[in-house]
Amino acid sequence: MRRTLTVLLLALAALPTLARRDGTEPPPLVPAAEVWDRPGEHVGREVRMVVQHAGWIEAWNPLTTRFGAGDYKAWSAWADEQLLWDTDDYEHPLVRLFVRRGGAAEWALEGLELYRRFEVVGEVKAVLDGQPWIELVGVRPLTEQIGDGSLVHAGRGFGAWERGEWRRAVDEFDRALASPLPPIAREELERLKALCRDRADHPTLEELVRRDIERKD
Repeated sequence: MRRTLTVLLLALAALPTLARRDGTEPPPLVPAAEVWDRPGEHVGREVRMVVQHAGWIEAWNPLTTRFGAGDYKAWSAWADEQLLWDTDDYEHPLVRLFVRRGGAAEWALEGLELYRRFEVVGEVKAVLDGQPWIELVGVRPLTEQIGDGSLVHAGRGFGAWERGEWRRAVDEFDRALASPLPPIAREELERLKALCRDRADHPTLEELVRRDIERKD
């Protein structure tokens, strides 16, 4: 465990940082969805986003870009605004960034755990087929992330929600919230927990009848 932690810290230290050599500030933080919705507005500019590590893309068509497999690797990540307990969001990571082979970023990102969260800066080199083609130029690791435990408890919470087990849902959402979650995910789970708590405290007539029947059975 200690050796794994040491390797991880060395890897993160090798990543290109967000600091500028000329002392200027990095670009303002924007949602990744904004970049993908309106990529043409960002061509030739740097964008700063928060993403969550999903993995490497095995194959892609570089089209007319510089991002051939000989010089680059394609990195897949979830946008910070994607909620990983949502099946569609989980199965479709929004962000694709290109990492130069042989650089510090490739070496560091290669061994990172799933869901690791970063603030990244990328330069939008082109827009083709409606997609931005972005080269990673800076990255900073963040502490908050959606991990396996949070996903398990959030999933159980949604299952309890669908069955109308409001107290159980509140308990599972509470367990999911015990982890250091990203702000967007935390806000959404807090909202859902509040809704379930309200339904538990103010049951509908249908729910009262169902509970009465269950007690008699």
